[in-house]
Amino acid sequence: MMLENKSINELYSIKLIEEADTKRLIKFMNKYMNSKHEFEMSKRIFLSDQILNQECYNDINIRSSIYNFYEEYIVMEKEGKIAALIALDINRNNLSKVLNLNLIICEEGEMSRLRDMFIFATEILPEYSIVEPTKIRTYIRENGIFTEYWKNKLMEAGFSHEVTRENEVGNGVALTTMIIKMK
Repeated sequence: MMLENKSINELYSIKLIEEADTKRLIKFMNKYMNSKHEFEMSKRIFLSDQILNQECYNDINIRSSIYNFYEEYIVMEKEGKIAALIALDINRNNLSKVLNLNLIICEEGEMSRLRDMFIFATEILPEYSIVEPTKIRTYIRENGIFTEYWKNKLMEAGFSHEVTRENEVGNGVALTTMIIKMK
């Protein structure tokens, strides 16, 4: 699949998270965790334990095995600054198939290009055998004060409101799933 809007290739660079990204990533995530536009996913273990409370990465942090999936954490940059953080869920039994791409956090100004960003992520990582996803999903806190703000932003980006996933409710916080189903 080729993007109709080629300019996204000029705007963004993308790479798997490396140890050298640690300090920049912590600063980026702290900015949004503490801002009025708080945006949080169900990747709480990664956010709180593997990033915010550690000074460096190791292989387990970068590619962790959760249930039947491996996870690859990707950072997207624009003009040398982090624009978004994405997690890919890869089926352990079929490493050539990405089942889900999860948005962890994104600069507010990049929301309108979110879908293109996900497609871009799959297109420029062929060396990792990543193919088109069957679904893109992200989560917002159901009882968060800015829930409606983020729902609207994601709908503008092409997401649709699904259902709250009861099995992913943690710490007393319900999560609403927003998805783009890919052909």
